[in-house]
Amino acid sequence: MRLIGEGARVVATDVVEQRLADLAAELDGRDIVTVAGDVSDVATIDAILEATEGTADGLASVAGIMDSFLPPRKWTTPPGSAYSMSTSPGPCG
Repeated sequence: MRLIGEGARVVATDVVEQRLADLAAELDGRDIVTVAGDVSDVATIDAILEATEGTADGLASVAGIMDSFLPPRKWTTPPGSAYSMSTSPGPCG
C-alpha cells in the first residue's frame, strides 16, 4: 500500500468481489479502482485496461490459488473449477 500512500492510483482485481469491497473499505478515501473478474477472460482484461484510463506506470501480477493458505489437500474448491487441483502426492506434496 506504499504506492497508494505516495499518491498512486491503483487498479486492483480479484475473482471474488467481496475481497475487493473489503480492500476498498480498508483504503477508504484513497485512489483505488476495483475490477472483479477472471484475468483469463478477455472482458476482464478490457475492464482493467479501461480502469487505467490509458496510463499504467507499473504492473504487479500476483494472482494465486492459495485462498486461506490451506494445504492443498484441505482446499474446498469444487473439481473442474479454475482453482481445482489433484490431491495426489507430487514433488510439493
